Order: sequence, then structure tokens, then C-alpha cells
Amino acid sequence: MRRRFGWAIAPLLMLSLLSPAPAQAANLSIPNGIQTADLDSVGVTAQSLATELAGSGVSISNVVYKGADAQAGTIDIVDPNVVAFNHGVILSTGNIADVVGPNK
Repeated sequence: MRRRFGWAIAPLLMLSLLSPAPAQAANLSIPNGIQTADLDSVGVTAQSLATELAGSGVSISNVVYKGADAQAGTIDIVDPNVVAFNHGVILSTGNIADVVGPNK
């Protein structure tokens, strides 16, 4: 019986050594300069997001957003080393505040 499952235990043990221990992962602090504002934030509306996506010179009306307010909003990135843009619209299947990370 021992030899039968020995082949499965060795790879699982090696994989567990590759992932950080829970205490180490909880103490990670990555300054990334990312801020988000979802549809619950003051001044962020479905209309403002649609207008921002379309850009100047485009007229948008009758905007309807269907989804959780925490899944759409804006993103501001202070550090140019994170990505090549500093402001934009963010849509997510989860909470947009989770994009802050740690993701590096």
C-alpha cells in the first residue's frame, strides 16, 4: 500500500515547497501606486465611464450599466513602471479594488 501512493506524495511535496508559506505571503507589501474608484464613488457613473471610453467628440446617451457597482470604475496608476498608462476605465468579473494587488 505504501509503494502504491509513494509516487503521488513526492511531486506534491515538491510543489508545496515552491509556494510561499502563508505567513510570508500575508506580509508581502508591494507599493504599486494603483488607485481605483468604483460606481459607488462620488462622481463615477455609468455615463462618465462610457464618455471616458468613447473619448472627446463622441456623444453618448441613455447609458445603462448592469452589474455590481464594485465591478466597474476608474483606475489611476502613479507608477509608470507598472503599466504604460496612468488613467483608464476598468471592468471586472470581481471587485475592481482587487486589482491593486499584490499582482507583481
